[in-house]
Amino acid sequence: MHNAVIKVGETTPQRTWVSAGFRAANSWWAFCVVVFVTKLLLLWLDPTPKLFMGDSGAYIWTALTGWIPSDRSYLYGYLVRWLAVWPHSFLPLLAAQALASGVTAIVFARICSAFFGVSNRLSFLFGFLCALDPCQLVWERYVMTETFSLLVYVLVLYRSLLYVRDRRLWELAVVQALSVVLIAFRIGYLLVVQVCTVLLPIIAFARCASPALVIGQRRAHR
Repeated sequence: MHNAVIKVGETTPQRTWVSAGFRAANSWWAFCVVVFVTKLLLLWLDPTPKLFMGDSGAYIWTALTGWIPSDRSYLYGYLVRWLAVWPHSFLPLLAAQALASGVTAIVFARICSAFFGVSNRLSFLFGFLCALDPCQLVWERYVMTETFSLLVYVLVLYRSLLYVRDRRLWELAVVQALSVVLIAFRIGYLLVVQVCTVLLPIIAFARCASPALVIGQRRAHR
């Protein structure tokens, strides 16, 4: 009887931890569903594509002819070809941009939770507000690079914080690969990428770590 009590006492904390993990995972899945449903609902209410000439004109010309602009994105035009020219409608492109914007909001919420010690509820609130940001909603409907470039940028930020926290070389390689994609979408990020390429290893191995990153590291190892 005494041994049985000991076994129950030993397994109960583990079961509690597993149960808490499942609840946290379910809450994140629910948050993702809410964000994507909200994005698609707003797109259904206003599915009108918008053009900003001549950036949009350059990307459409790339989609039609394969011409690569010298001072604009050399990748976005091909997305326009695959998601608008081939389907003969801008709606697939706008839907993809709405979903990409939703992923941006989710990754932003994850950054708040994982690296800055923000509670899940508050992170969800910040992420949902990000999903409803007027600038985000406007750019989702433009034939412009902003939505996809912002998604890649927030992914670069997320992987950079992971590298600074864990100092794994392969994380730095992922950051560099994403940075190349970021420049392909928007050349204006070139200076940011160059600075981060130099500073990230220095920050990662610096003696004095940021308190926010320390909190994130403690949370990650729990």
